[in-house]
Amino acid sequence: MVIESYHIKFINYDGSVLCEGDYFKNTMPSCDSIPVMPSTCEYTYSFRGWDKPIVSASGDVVYTAQYDTTLIKHEIVW
Repeated sequence: MVIESYHIKFINYDGSVLCEGDYFKNTMPSCDSIPVMPSTCEYTYSFRGWDKPIVSASGDVVYTAQYDTTLIKHEIVW
């Protein structure tokens, strides 16, 4: 008897791999790494979730981290 398995990958905004592995059919994939996107001079980023709902393994899939963007406000006093 052959047990089906699928390759599941979790990637960050820049394409770097956060987690990946092979999961047996109908098992729930997970990633323990917390995605991070570095702040810029203008914005901070907070992890919102994955680009699609995580479901039981039924095929090869890639989940991509999604972020909320917050404008950094600077106060200049003269």
